[in-house]
Amino acid sequence: MPRSFGLDALRVSALFLVLFAHGCAFWMPGFAAELVFPATICSFIGVDAFFVLSGFLIGRRLLEINDTHQGVLSFWKRRWARTLPTYYLFLLISFCVMGLLLKRPIGGASYGWFGQNLYAPMQVFFFPESWSLAVEMWFYLLAPLLMLVLPRAQVHRNTLVYLLVGLLLLGAFAYLRFQAAKAGASWDEGIRKIVLLRLDALIYGVMAAGFSIYAPTHFRTWRKPAFVLGIAVLAGLVAWAAMNQALQSKGFASLSFSLSCLGTALLLPFCASWQPMCWHPVGVWVERLSRWSYSCYLVHLLALFVLLHYAGPWMSGHIGRMSALSLGWLIFSIASAGLVYRFYEKPLMDLATSADR
Repeated sequence: MPRSFGLDALRVSALFLVLFAHGCAFWMPGFAAELVFPATICSFIGVDAFFVLSGFLIGRRLLEINDTHQGVLSFWKRRWARTLPTYYLFLLISFCVMGLLLKRPIGGASYGWFGQNLYAPMQVFFFPESWSLAVEMWFYLLAPLLMLVLPRAQVHRNTLVYLLVGLLLLGAFAYLRFQAAKAGASWDEGIRKIVLLRLDALIYGVMAAGFSIYAPTHFRTWRKPAFVLGIAVLAGLVAWAAMNQALQSKGFASLSFSLSCLGTALLLPFCASWQPMCWHPVGVWVERLSRWSYSCYLVHLLALFVLLHYAGPWMSGHIGRMSALSLGWLIFSIASAGLVYRFYEKPLMDLATSADR
């Protein structure tokens, strides 16, 4: 689908929520009491927004898959050409930086096949952002296979099939999270970052894509009320979390992820149709940052670890130094992402696109 300013803006907003959350590390332990909760919530909502948006953007291709293996193989080829080369580049860099430069423990072979957090918590301080990429990669693998078993005759005639299947899956994952919380799993490492408990995050986006295809009039007509409702759902979620900052109640563990994804999905109709009146520099930078977001997501934590390792003692609670270092980290992360996109990510995507013609 053509680029949308609104969807780009949503992606950039999600990126900056994550950057803010992780950038709070520069201000701890001096401001830990004030920053732990907002950092947790921003990271939570930001990453879930990435999930839902990814589901929405690939939803049309998923819904077009028929009962030929060519459709599935084409989907896998496109998605993995977009994601795997950059992932493996930063996995290699992480092995070198964490193991050789910082002398910290490194991850095992499971990172190569996205098994690091498939059903159990991963190693926290090695390539920590890769947990969300594992969720996406397993969804990309499994979702097309699910599409093959749905009745082909109803793909274009009956949206109720997809709606029913989607709702059943969303309910099943919420139930699994409830059972995990009941068994004592932690909200973050034990539920939020486990692949088998979070695959439904992208389903919200796919279902929104289905509505945009099969009920386009309603998708456009209700975009503003849906946007307001989505903001209300996310605000209510934040309020609920503020009253339950331990994040360990079984109800919160089960429903918080569903509400976060639902709230973001309700923003999509408005964002998908939102275009600025004129393409001014803000719009140019929103599109640019959106294109760089994947690389920025992968580079920013590695840069943070290196800076804290070498410059942490220099900061020593000095507000001016903490401000300078956090700003420098932000600029470096964005600039590095731009270079990776320009000289590595985009050329490989262009090569894959030309080979697919």
